[in-house]
Amino acid sequence: LHGLAVPPERTCVLYSGVDHHFHKQQLTPRAPAHELASQKFILMLGTNFLHKNRRHALLVFEHLVTQMAWDGSLVLAGPRVSDGGSAAEERTILAQTPAISDRVLDLGEVDETEKAWLLQHAAVVLYPSVCEGFGLVPFEAAAQGTPTIAARTSALYEVLGDDLVYFD
Repeated sequence: LHGLAVPPERTCVLYSGVDHHFHKQQLTPRAPAHELASQKFILMLGTNFLHKNRRHALLVFEHLVTQMAWDGSLVLAGPRVSDGGSAAEERTILAQTPAISDRVLDLGEVDETEKAWLLQHAAVVLYPSVCEGFGLVPFEAAAQGTPTIAARTSALYEVLGDDLVYFD
């Protein structure tokens, strides 16, 4: 620390976001209570706020199942909000699309060990949020070796450009 009167042993680097290497070493991933170990699944991680766009994730999943014969499930994981959420919209979509209604699992809130397990075992993470300032989920997924498909409208596009696959 040039020019500052702070001894080097009293300093440390704080990274923006999550230091995945440190975080991964302390966690022992644990499967959620629901039996997912034998299933392949797509993961959407986050609350059910409208801007998280779980509606779009359901429609993408419907397309994968009906048009591309994908035989896995969709796992939604994250806290449910009482106001400003998409629960009613999600129920309507599931009621209107019987091809996927029994293949969508909403786990609700998961702890960090369950989140780590889900990120490690997902086939892909969907991140269709339409207005994130940045968002750590794609980076948490990448740290586990899991690809993410994100919305082009988030700040991820500004940072990573065309190096990702985006929803249009």
